[in-house]
Amino acid sequence: MVRVITVLSTLLFIFASLSWAQIPHVYGKCISCHGIPGKGNTKIAPDLADSSYTLEQMKMQVYKGSNWQNKPREKMRYRKKKMPAITKINDEEIEAIYKYVRSKN
Repeated sequence: MVRVITVLSTLLFIFASLSWAQIPHVYGKCISCHGIPGKGNTKIAPDLADSSYTLEQMKMQVYKGSNWQNKPREKMRYRKKKMPAITKINDEEIEAIYKYVRSKN
């Protein structure tokens, strides 16, 4: 019961701090692990607003998951949970996510 209340409180906080008009619909695929960009409320994966990835690197991360060649060494620290490859997304959606998270840093 305490866990349910904690989860609900967290979700309420997230929803209260969001302006849904600003968030690309496709970011819903990211928010459960990466949280709200610029809010620093992530536990599983890095805050995407702090990412130094280029657009091309972000595409590689999304399409290949955590395992891709020439991944920057400093990005290898999140080893507890590996990001799976996301297959139901396209370049335009990734670009929308990229522009959105870049606007939050």
